[in-house]
Amino acid sequence: MRRALAQNPNLLRTLISMLLLLVLLLGYAVWSATVSTDYYVYTMSNEGENVEAQEVETSDPTIREWIFITNDSITWINISASGLPTDAILSLTLAEGEFYSHPDLGNPDAIGFNCREPNEMFELVTTCQARQTHTVSQLGTGNLTLKALVSVELPLSGKGTTNEETENDARLHANELIERASEQRTWTVRVQSENDNFTVDDISAEVVVQNLTSIELFALDPGREMAWSMAAVIGCFAVALTPAFGVYIATVARERVITKDLILHEIEAVSDSTEEA
Repeated sequence: MRRALAQNPNLLRTLISMLLLLVLLLGYAVWSATVSTDYYVYTMSNEGENVEAQEVETSDPTIREWIFITNDSITWINISASGLPTDAILSLTLAEGEFYSHPDLGNPDAIGFNCREPNEMFELVTTCQARQTHTVSQLGTGNLTLKALVSVELPLSGKGTTNEETENDARLHANELIERASEQRTWTVRVQSENDNFTVDDISAEVVVQNLTSIELFALDPGREMAWSMAAVIGCFAVALTPAFGVYIATVARERVITKDLILHEIEAVSDSTEEA
């Protein structure tokens, strides 16, 4: 290395310049790969609406029923009942098919629970139970709430992503999701108790309706991504080149010590020769 530097004094400067240029090129490559994406973000209205449930007569005095109809693209549906007997059972039935629910759905104590979770192959699977009727009961409370999902394809948070080539394709994809989820559904709410002719203070039904509001290309902050990409590349080069530069510096220091010792020995030898003469 020392001979190479002696033959070409600008070698070290050239190596450092090439290193910096390579860092810039790789940093730009990482930045362009993260910023230039083909993902579009579509936003839904995600608005809650109250639905009026009409009570219907039943022949069984231990059962009371209410019916309501929905026609929109629905994600969540929440049924609440208050003033119930302590042994009451609240159920919700969909006449036209199945919907999803789980005892931990919407439960604040169920940390990390989600109806759509990735499996070992990182594919989203539905962990909630699909049934035509779901029930909930809790002895001694007098108030019951049943939470369910009608569609698991629509984004529950109101925002979803799709990998499409154009904004128009992304809009078509979002509209297809809404069209598949939009249909007329007939719901039956049932409260059952062992007490005859029991009373119910209130039955409320709320649904969350989604409609497409906006679509935009997914984008990151260019400055921040450039800084992170540069830091990552510089860190990689630092890890790779630190041992080599450490060996080079140690070798140069050792050669300097050896040269210094040789010079001292030569000076001592000259001094001894002079004294003998």
